[in-house]
Amino acid sequence: GGLMQERSNASAWETERLHLRSPSLDDIDAIIAYVTENREHLAPWEPRRGPAYFTRAHLEPVVAAQIDRIHEGERASWLIREQGAAESTDPIVGICTLDPISRGPFQNGVLGYSLAARVVGRGYMSEAIRSVIARAFGPLDLHRIEANVRPENERSLALLERLGFVREGFSPRYLHIDGDWRDHIRTALLRDVAPGSGSS
Repeated sequence: GGLMQERSNASAWETERLHLRSPSLDDIDAIIAYVTENREHLAPWEPRRGPAYFTRAHLEPVVAAQIDRIHEGERASWLIREQGAAESTDPIVGICTLDPISRGPFQNGVLGYSLAARVVGRGYMSEAIRSVIARAFGPLDLHRIEANVRPENERSLALLERLGFVREGFSPRYLHIDGDWRDHIRTALLRDVAPGSGSS
């Protein structure tokens, strides 16, 4: 135990400007604030959500179930805060997830991420995902990270390309997002070709 070990493992760490930590139920108020403040900003990239979604009554059991899946190894998730603002009561500026995580011969995690509207353009997402990739291919021992993005989401596609993700395919009507079945571009990063993985 102890703080030093916590700093270096896959559940909490710091980057140059950010603090990433797996969620606990203590974070629920910050999570509610994050999804509420960014409701319009994130709407084009997420399933349609009615007013009930943004309530504690709905979100608390959802987050509890997600935490259970983290403990079972089926999900990894990190709340992103600015450095020096790492308390549960401090505002969240982003969320990054690997879900589902598949073991056996696949060793794959599906990457998802979002960023608060008020910090877009600072390079936070790139900084956060870079560090998540290191955890995914390090302590989590994955072979592949997959990310599926709507063709319209040019900012996200450009980010993934900068991080070394390669376009693998096109999935028509792949996910029900913002009220309809939406096409997605499938990208992936493999451990043995990831920048800094040691093989280059």
